[in-house]
Amino acid sequence: MSDVALGPGEASLVEVVVHVAPEHAVDAELAIGAFSPGGFGQEELEDGGARFTVYLPTGDEARLESWLAGEGVPLFGAADVRVVPADWSERWKAFHQPVVVGGLWVGPPWQVDEAPAGMRRVVIEPAQGFGTGAHPTTRLVLGLLAEQPRASVLDVGCGSGVLSAAASMLGFGPITAIDNDPVAVESTRDNLVRNGVRGVDVRVLDALQQDLPKADVVLANVILEPLLRMAPRMTAPRLVLSGLLRSQVEECSAAYEAVGYVVRERRDRDGWSAIVLDDARPDAAAMQYRAAW
Repeated sequence: MSDVALGPGEASLVEVVVHVAPEHAVDAELAIGAFSPGGFGQEELEDGGARFTVYLPTGDEARLESWLAGEGVPLFGAADVRVVPADWSERWKAFHQPVVVGGLWVGPPWQVDEAPAGMRRVVIEPAQGFGTGAHPTTRLVLGLLAEQPRASVLDVGCGSGVLSAAASMLGFGPITAIDNDPVAVESTRDNLVRNGVRGVDVRVLDALQQDLPKADVVLANVILEPLLRMAPRMTAPRLVLSGLLRSQVEECSAAYEAVGYVVRERRDRDGWSAIVLDDARPDAAAMQYRAAW
């Protein structure tokens, strides 16, 4: 899943602030997280309600309200829409905080000096539409990735390239990173260079329409709908899937079980979930551990 955020150079932005009543606070957090993961602020109010701040291109403010309505989240009063202030670049940086997961420090370049000494660093420059990896879904995948046998990897929906960079630093390979968005592909390439990662095959490819490159481990941190559509097309021995709300895990698991996968593990974090599945079909390909190459 891409951690959505807008860069400091983005023109014509608005700050959209919405309030929700206490009984809708949790649902609103999940809905806004799905709409703009990693790119929103949240403040708990004294009455138990919540105030959310989202930065959007001018004209997109109605899209947020429609999304929330579609998710069954009513607003408490009207949305407050303001032109982004002059100190946007500093506010934007506040959205991107480093994390330590899977034995790696992952964060933006302006905080790299704060990384623990001796820890491997994945430095990700956020770009329009992609963050640094702090969103719970990305953290879940990073944690699970660190525990997998070192083998070949396919990163589906590579976004900023954080998973591909982390996989390389953890000793996986060869690695293929794909996304249907050329901007994502360029962002991934830039961040791989930034981290000194070489040899990753990064390309524009529509995972819902084109053949998926072969790999032992598929990482797909997207959202439910494309995960469901990809289920019949998966052939990798192991899958690490994320971008799922907790309420969506059963539906996603069932789709993959229907084609012959079995759920090996599930992890939850802050209302989001990730699952690891193994191909249990009689003719399933065996995982080729890197040491066997």
